[in-house]
Amino acid sequence: MVTFLYAISFSYAYVNIDAGFGALLLFGVVQLVMIIGSVFYKEKLTFLKMIGIGISIFGLSYLLYPSGEFEVSFFHAFLMIVSGFSWAIYSILGKKSSNALENTTDNFLKASIFIVLFYFIFSINDTYLTTQGLVLSLISGSITSALGYIIWYQILPKVNIITASVVQLIVPIIAILLSILFLDESFSFDLFISTVMVICGICLIIFSKSKK
Repeated sequence: MVTFLYAISFSYAYVNIDAGFGALLLFGVVQLVMIIGSVFYKEKLTFLKMIGIGISIFGLSYLLYPSGEFEVSFFHAFLMIVSGFSWAIYSILGKKSSNALENTTDNFLKASIFIVLFYFIFSINDTYLTTQGLVLSLISGSITSALGYIIWYQILPKVNIITASVVQLIVPIIAILLSILFLDESFSFDLFISTVMVICGICLIIFSKSKK
């Protein structure tokens, strides 16, 4: 259920919300919920970890926070918050995963049922399908996303929730770096500063864990 809620909220939120602000809101909620969740697992939030979290979040905010005037749709912002909350819960549940492939398959099958129901109830009259679109969506959803989720569930039982939450902050930066390599987008000074800050924050948290 949380997989479906994450995906459907994320998809509809980005219909009317800026990409950078949406990512910032999504990952901000994920951090908050997972850090709170770590308390229930009795993980120790050391001063060094707090500094690392702060540096990483500030680094991502520095890169993604909208410059100039921008308008926010509160409904779509709410959907992004729901998506972030759902992903955080999905990640926390992965802490107990004993079989990443089986758990991911089960999650995807259940999410697919809800997606089909949602499609026939709400979207069937507004959907335009093409062969290329179907192929790309199958590759993205059934192959690349599934592989990423399996790897994620394989890793989660082996790391602290706090570490897992902060490591995710590098995802938007990786996406931007790949866009530079494959889409000929420019490498900016802001991206360089943000990358260094996020990596430094992650290193602080990992170092803190090793000294625990």
